[in-house]
Amino acid sequence: MRRLQVAGFSPVEVRAIVGVRIRDRFPYSSSLPDSFPPYWLSEYAETTDPKVLAERQEQALERQALERKYLMGPGSMAQDPETLAFWRRRFGSRLSADKIEAISALDAEYGERMGREARSGKPVSYAALEREKQQRIAQLLSPDEFADYELRNSPTAQSLRFRLSTFQPTKEEYDALYALTKPYEARLANEALTADERMAITNEITTRAAGLFGPDRAADYAESQRGGDNTARLIARLGLPARTGASVREVRESLTQRAEAIRADPQLPAVERAAQLAGLAQQATTQLTSLLGAKGYEAYNDMKNEWIRALQSPTGKP
Repeated sequence: MRRLQVAGFSPVEVRAIVGVRIRDRFPYSSSLPDSFPPYWLSEYAETTDPKVLAERQEQALERQALERKYLMGPGSMAQDPETLAFWRRRFGSRLSADKIEAISALDAEYGERMGREARSGKPVSYAALEREKQQRIAQLLSPDEFADYELRNSPTAQSLRFRLSTFQPTKEEYDALYALTKPYEARLANEALTADERMAITNEITTRAAGLFGPDRAADYAESQRGGDNTARLIARLGLPARTGASVREVRESLTQRAEAIRADPQLPAVERAAQLAGLAQQATTQLTSLLGAKGYEAYNDMKNEWIRALQSPTGKP
């Protein structure tokens, strides 16, 4: 940064160059200035491997520390409208640069505290630390500003974005779901809840939420709450309605049942049985391509082709 400054680059140019260098060091982490999504959308995780996710979280914390140190110095946002716009997307559209810097400092403080306590090996109440941080942030902001901040960063918001990652909500849908879910936040934060009690609350929210949408979006919402697998994430990446997942399952279940019936028919000659099973495998390709598109089917076949190969097997095994 010093060399760039001596060479005559403006503060905005210096931060842009350094921001790129930081991003290049952490390829799996979203970074400044444009990659943080709108507050109602989630960043999709391309893996569910706990080790990989932990490594990416560690990278994200290190990247954020570098960004705070080098890209968020006093007055930096006043000189760089793009950086200010980025942090307003994250923390609140009404916030001044000074308030954003204060919130970012609290984020860093509590991130370090959570990291230290996690490494200590002692039991850690992350929910209690999060509540403490939220209380301190509330003291910095007006009621309207804090409401806007919570819409993006409260425990409800974080949980909601995760649960809606394959639903792909519009802003209006997210806002409606947030308003419905927010009153449950204190109950869900109770660490003494049993798994059954927590599930009952979640089911209550899901039942009420379904009434917010028309039939098609209600079907998308219900499908997104099943607990996504690779197929759900693929459908989201393809930009298809979440309810496509139900159609894919229907194809699989229908063809698999038909294959079982063909194998169980003792009257079928072996040659005819093999021909009918091969025909079912071809139907799977045709129907799934119609649902997912050619490239979508190719990706699905890479992930889930065991059942398609099993269709034409005399034993039902791939």
